[in-house]
Amino acid sequence: GTLAWDVTPRVAVEGAGSWLDRGRSADGFNAALKLRGYWRREGTSPFAEAGFGLYRLSVKPGADLPDFYRRRMESNPGGLATRAFTDPVFHLGAGLSFAASRHLSLQPAFETLLVTRSSRLHTLVSFSLRMAWRFEDRPVTPDRRR
Repeated sequence: GTLAWDVTPRVAVEGAGSWLDRGRSADGFNAALKLRGYWRREGTSPFAEAGFGLYRLSVKPGADLPDFYRRRMESNPGGLATRAFTDPVFHLGAGLSFAASRHLSLQPAFETLLVTRSSRLHTLVSFSLRMAWRFEDRPVTPDRRR
């Protein structure tokens, strides 16, 4: 889920939360605040975004984990209990915004999440197809009355 505010027609601030299925034995949740810049004001426009947030991974015993988390599990064994890790994450993304109507736009996007902890880095890449609804009246074509 996402909630965004267009500061200008080409710049938006976005608060986003997403759940990431990490397999049968782990679940991830990401919450972030992002800044998005559009190349054009109207119609179809490429965009780039960057932000910062927190990534939380809940792990059940026996989960197949990347080294980034496996080292931390081994250094502090929790027995049979579920463990959770909350780490800072940086977001970098790009995509296209297609204006389907005055209020609806479709936004395919790629995003890279850079999870950090103790000078180590874990990278996640995702693709999403977003659907955005604008409550304000945003013309698909420029207003010729100006």
